[in-house]
Amino acid sequence: MDFGLYVFSDLTPDAFQTLAYLNPNLTSLHLDYCGQINDDAFDTLSTSLPVLTSLELLGPFLVKPQAWKNFFETHPGLEKFMITQSPCFDLECIQSLISSCRSNLSALRLKEIGNLSDEFLEELSTLSEGESKLTYLDLSDPGKSCGEEAMINLLSAIGCQLTHLNVSNHILLTDDFLMEGIQPHIKALDTLILNNLPDLTDEGVATFFKGWDNNPALAHLDLSRNHLLADLALGAILKHSGEKLEELNINGWKDLEEEVLVTFAIKAPELRKVDVGWVREMTDFVVKAWLDGAPQDLNENKDDPDAMVGEIVSVVGGCRKLEEVKVWGCNRITSNCPRRVSMASSI
Repeated sequence: MDFGLYVFSDLTPDAFQTLAYLNPNLTSLHLDYCGQINDDAFDTLSTSLPVLTSLELLGPFLVKPQAWKNFFETHPGLEKFMITQSPCFDLECIQSLISSCRSNLSALRLKEIGNLSDEFLEELSTLSEGESKLTYLDLSDPGKSCGEEAMINLLSAIGCQLTHLNVSNHILLTDDFLMEGIQPHIKALDTLILNNLPDLTDEGVATFFKGWDNNPALAHLDLSRNHLLADLALGAILKHSGEKLEELNINGWKDLEEEVLVTFAIKAPELRKVDVGWVREMTDFVVKAWLDGAPQDLNENKDDPDAMVGEIVSVVGGCRKLEEVKVWGCNRITSNCPRRVSMASSI
């Protein structure tokens, strides 16, 4: 049985204990804004929810290391462990998690964890010593960025099975992380999130995608807030993943050219959601091309001097499945921007 509570910051520790007492057969528990859950309440989850295999918590600020360790020791069958904002979660906690749950753990989120460090990554790397099932890894928004060498070593150990990777805001990562960490070691990725890695370059990202032949096309890609990225990177991304890409976030790519943006209409037919906030060359014309298709010269023989090149134009492509376009900060978008009824509230 699954159970989820969202925005319940007023629940007291006793309420969380009651939840556990009344639902002993829970296998999946998701609690958002659970800031009042303390060690006593969390220990009750450990003892009263014996078959729990999935735990997702946002804001368990008061849970201390010993309570975390008690939970891991009593739940060796844990498959999904996803926490956000837990200032007391430390190195001993991750050691206990790996020691107790290594054989079943398939999804791990340690997001906005202030104590996250290279030592954490070294512990995670030991998963390769067993039969690791880890496919989902989110280490985003740390208190302090982990080092590039430690992150590369981690992917060399556990990268081959990953389908989801988020290392956003590890600001020490550079193009070398792409070329030495992701490219040689990750082969099954579906979702890649690299938000705010300021040392990534346009040329480096383009080279990475051009050489990433051992991984299939991505469905979800977030490279937002990487202000050096532009036409070269986007061209390589569309060539590598355009045919399968469903969600793309390039917010903050200020130097993209309009001509490259228009090519989404032809190269990204499966696109459903796109964030192009603060992209200066976003215009009504680009959105129209995405919705209705891009103009194309019908005459393919442009080397023929007698051909009337450019006089006969067709409309091809179009992102027919597009649901959401975010254009915050795009000053060339006007009130005349075309839209579908289903997209009206998203533009």
